[in-house]
Amino acid sequence: MDKNTLIKLKTFHGTIKPSIKVNLRENYWKLIGEKGIVLDNADFNPDKVLVLFDKNLDDFDLENHNPIKNSLYIDKKDLELY
Repeated sequence: MDKNTLIKLKTFHGTIKPSIKVNLRENYWKLIGEKGIVLDNADFNPDKVLVLFDKNLDDFDLENHNPIKNSLYIDKKDLELY
């Protein structure tokens, strides 16, 4: 996936809801359907990209500890183009 590709999150970890109980601050499934842009490929995993979401992750009460605010490393298979 190229930089600046517009995406929408279709799944997280390949599912539309968590299969086990997760901490509320780590329930990234809340972001399914949200849009963003690919910033870069992940150096540590060729299957992941860094996505900058259009919305503020704090509004979803989610952990936001990546190098750029409102960005998450996401598996490419969880994304669709829009």
